[in-house]
Amino acid sequence: MEAFFFYTVKSIASLTLLYSVYWLFLKKDTFFFMNRFYLMGSIVLSLFLPLFSFPVSVDATGDQYAELLQTITITENGFNSALNENLNIYQVLMIIYITGATLFLFRFLFQILQLSRLVKRFGITRKEGLYIVSTDANYAPFSFFNLVFLNDKMQKDDAEKIIAHELIHVKQFHSFDIVVLELLTVFQWFNPVVWFFRYSLKEVHEYLADEGVLLKGYEKAKYQQLLLTMSIGAQVNDLSNNFNKSLIKRRFIMMTKMKSPLPARFKIMLVIPFISAFILVFACSNKENPEPLVQDNVTNSESQINSDVPPPPPPPPVPGSVEEQNAKNSIGESGKKVHKTVEVMPEFKGGHEAMVNFLIANVKYPENAKKKGIQGKVFVSFIVGKKGKISNVRVVKGVNQELDAEAVRVVASMPDWNPGKDKGKTVDVELTLPIQFKLN
Repeated sequence: MEAFFFYTVKSIASLTLLYSVYWLFLKKDTFFFMNRFYLMGSIVLSLFLPLFSFPVSVDATGDQYAELLQTITITENGFNSALNENLNIYQVLMIIYITGATLFLFRFLFQILQLSRLVKRFGITRKEGLYIVSTDANYAPFSFFNLVFLNDKMQKDDAEKIIAHELIHVKQFHSFDIVVLELLTVFQWFNPVVWFFRYSLKEVHEYLADEGVLLKGYEKAKYQQLLLTMSIGAQVNDLSNNFNKSLIKRRFIMMTKMKSPLPARFKIMLVIPFISAFILVFACSNKENPEPLVQDNVTNSESQINSDVPPPPPPPPVPGSVEEQNAKNSIGESGKKVHKTVEVMPEFKGGHEAMVNFLIANVKYPENAKKKGIQGKVFVSFIVGKKGKISNVRVVKGVNQELDAEAVRVVASMPDWNPGKDKGKTVDVELTLPIQFKLN
């Protein structure tokens, strides 16, 4: 759930960034094909770029900490109140999101059904590679893929110009763009930038169609008069390439506008630093050079956790030289160095929620600690081995002997995890789990 949330945030940020470039620098140019390519390319980048992680080698400085997991809060009744509040918020947001996505999906399917009913009702005739649907309804002419819907009372000369216009939409697959935008709207119905993309892309489609018609030699004034007349009719739905009233004025301006100078094409290069910034900010995972040990990466922790970050894990207090003890701490079940952060981190089987349920079911708040009013956060370090087994369980930062012992006991009793992976191989990974003991 959280992974999807962060993916969506990255996608929205990318869409916003790339659309801003279009609106500021490209929108007024007459390079319509390039603008269409830019808008569709921006959508593809924004959907797929957040899915990837680009390793960047950096020099590590300072001490290295183990991965810090989300704090688990245990009350004297064994109830994880803080987590349940967070889950309720996530659940409410997810219900709202799914409800909206479902409504827009039904809207999309209804629009397709609406078009299929028109085809079934009025039938089709083939002309110039198009399927013409002649209707008696007061609809403005429109097309959807190679289906062109015309009013059967339209004059022959007007119909010829309209077919020439719609043929551009068909040959350039403008309906494909519209379907992609409709599906994007299903998943990001709440994102206003998606609606800006929809409007701008349809605008560019009409510019391209107008340009194509005028290049065929049709008189500009008569064509513009036809557009005005046709825009009076009702629109069927948003899936169609239609004569939108709100676009007429801008279309007329673009028809009479001087062509943008060729050097203006290079303005599209402005997007490169924006994409680079997006990659660096949202899609990079830092790695140390040369070893895969990295600095602490705190994820999903409670807001107060920053003040409680433990010191670098010390060796457990057992006999032996410092060198022997450090060597022991750096060795996992595989006999190799323990990693701190890897490409694929270890995960409790069933996910975070399953781990929470396990801890709630198994952690017992010590009675003596209850009586004395002792509470606090215990940081427990442990290693998830190559086979997923838990080992080297120890307290990094404790509260008191009883709470520390209970935290170690329950972590040591965990079932096998899904092991971590680095460069395609399973490896030993050290994690730190904060367990908050809290009295009611």
